Amino acid sequence: MEALELALRLALAAPDQKHADEMVQLAETISQGMTLEEIDAVKEEIEYKYFNRSEYYRQSIASKRRTS
Repeated sequence: MEALELALRLALAAPDQKHADEMVQLAETISQGMTLEEIDAVKEEIEYKYFNRSEYYRQSIASKRRTS
């Protein structure tokens, strides 16, 4: 699951479409050995981190403050 998340994160951060396409292809290869539930969990994590970024970071900072 971690490898899939990293490939998708790299696709989102790619400097151009060629590199993004390569990472998407890698993500598709990685996902072939996974269940739909695992894939969905990774997708949800990516969507939460990247499309609700301000909320993710706010919660991360709050969590770090509580453990300090």
